[in-house]
Amino acid sequence: MGKDGSGSKKRKKEENSNIATGVSTSSSSNRRQKTSMTSGQQFSVSSRLQDNNSSSSKSRNNGDAVGVVYQEYCELPFTLNTLLVDECNFITRKGFDSPHGYDCEPARRPARSVHDLPAKVTVKQVLQHYQRKRGGGTGGGTGDGGSSSNSSVVDKETDGKNTEEKQKQVKKFCTGLALLFDDVLPVCLLYHEERPQYESLQLDEDLKLKRPSEIYGSTFLLRLLVRLPRLLVAEPRSEMDIMGPMIADLIVLLQKNKQACFGKDVYREPRWEELFPWERALRQQQQKKRSTTDEEDDVTNDRSMSSPCTGSNSMAISRTP
Repeated sequence: MGKDGSGSKKRKKEENSNIATGVSTSSSSNRRQKTSMTSGQQFSVSSRLQDNNSSSSKSRNNGDAVGVVYQEYCELPFTLNTLLVDECNFITRKGFDSPHGYDCEPARRPARSVHDLPAKVTVKQVLQHYQRKRGGGTGGGTGDGGSSSNSSVVDKETDGKNTEEKQKQVKKFCTGLALLFDDVLPVCLLYHEERPQYESLQLDEDLKLKRPSEIYGSTFLLRLLVRLPRLLVAEPRSEMDIMGPMIADLIVLLQKNKQACFGKDVYREPRWEELFPWERALRQQQQKKRSTTDEEDDVTNDRSMSSPCTGSNSMAISRTP
């Protein structure tokens, strides 16, 4: 009986130990499943974040790529770049009388210049000339001697469709570029020194109803072409494939007609309404100084003429014994 009791006690201990080990193993397996689930969820979230980041980076890269390609189309040749550099020197320089210091050598008056507006060759006229030159096509369906009449008719029809599409594209390009110029000019195409002139043009009765493309000249069109890669980043790649060659062709046209487009741009001294307030005050001070100096000169001349020891009186006095 003692042996059987001890054996039964041992069996009960083994069963209890097996039960305990089973519970521990099941709990550990459940924990492993939970950790595997959480790790799987974390992996899915991280993968989604990576996908979102990759998509955003792809869109940014696409925008950068479009901007780079536009930069290649909008690159100006050296001859046109020199025009922009010279223009900047004429408009933004400071004279000797400027309270902000001067940067032109030698110091001269007037310190700066402005464009004589309205320009003789405006942006609208340049775009109209480009539309006339590039809008029409010189296609002909002239076949060889052995070609049939049907093939020549088909060639003429296809050439006619191509020319019509080209004319529509060129017209759309010119009108869109003119509208973009009108919208962008007061935002990012003017120097700080040109703001008073722009505001004075808005108050002019003859010019306030005209668009900026009908007032400003070809050099402002060059400013727009320089900034086009930044302005057209959001445009799709399909539009870029159409507009890019036209932009490059427009630059070639401007370079070939440089003397006609830019040779007539005249700079002049700013008028009173085209000056900054500090420039007006400075001019008033200069006018006062000139008026005072002129008055002093007149007084000294009058005194010299009225003195008894000048002129014929002095000669008469010297002859008397």
